[in-house]
Parts: sequence; structure tokens; C-alpha cells
Amino acid sequence: MVVICSNQLNQDRLWRLFDISPGMKYCSIITANEINITAAAVYSSREEAQRAVDKIHGLEYPIGERIIVRFEEEFKEEIITKDALSQFGPPKALVSELVQCAKKAFFICMPEAVSVKLLTDAFCRFGDLIKVYLVPGKRHGYAEFASDIAANRAIQQLHGMQLGDCRLKVLECAEYTGENKRNRMEH
Repeated sequence: MVVICSNQLNQDRLWRLFDISPGMKYCSIITANEINITAAAVYSSREEAQRAVDKIHGLEYPIGERIIVRFEEEFKEEIITKDALSQFGPPKALVSELVQCAKKAFFICMPEAVSVKLLTDAFCRFGDLIKVYLVPGKRHGYAEFASDIAANRAIQQLHGMQLGDCRLKVLECAEYTGENKRNRMEH
């Protein structure tokens, strides 16, 4: 199996995590960079490996960082996703969180959420991205942009896009203000 997880995990923590399911032969880190770790976990049977996928895939460890666990053949679809994102140009650097947010994009991952790293990779290609975050334990979140133009392009281009086994629904975020609620109550 192929594992993509936070770079905050080390070999020992990965081993302990994947040893939850019986039959693990080995678990080792293949590559590591400043964003994430890619590892391989091998089990003695497909059933035992499936049990590990069922227990660990989507787990937030550490909190806010989802672990992606896929069989190798499914992971090839993820590579195709990266190629699909290349049509939007290379990833651009994030803007400082000190910059005021001009517009937020609200997104829903269907049927399940993908990693914040993959979402950030998708949204940052339109420039002026401040941050992307998932609501903990949910399959939706927000992308904050420093400019309306970048946010509008991301909303238009990413809506309906397939990221791995997730289809994105991306909409302009309707910010809550007390006035909206009062206006509805008056009518």
C-alpha cells in the first residue's frame, strides 16, 4: 500500500500506527519533503491490508493532517490528478496569513475529503492563496484568498474537478453577518 501523511510523523510512529492491523510485514518511508511523507506498508494478505485501509485511511494524525492510504493501483489515479492540476500552471507560493482575506471559497469534497496538502496544491495554482483548511472531522472547508480575481478563477476552474477519488464542489463563501439574519426576519 502507498501511504501519504504529514512530515511530522517518523518511521517509528508510522510502524506503530500500521501495526494496529495484524499481518504487517513492514512499513517504511520512501520519500520525505517539507510537506509530506510517502511510505509503503506491506501486509501478508489483501484482507489484512484492507483492514488497515479501513482503520487508518482518513485518520487525522496529527490533528488537521489526514493520512491517505491506498492500494498502489489506486494511487496511480492520484498521479493522474497531479497531471490534471498542471493545466493550471505550477503551484504558487502562499501569501502571508497576516494579509487580509479578500474572498473565501467554500468547498465540499465528495464522497470524502482528501488531504489539506492536495487541496492546497490545487488552490495555490491560482495565486494569492492565504490558506486552505478543512473543518475537523468533516468533508468541507475553506480556501482564503488575498484577491477577488484569484478566488474567482479558483472557484470557476476547480468546481467539479476530480482530485483522486474526490470530486470538488467549489462555491463563493457567503460570509455570515448579523444584518442578513435581521433582514430575513423583517420580511
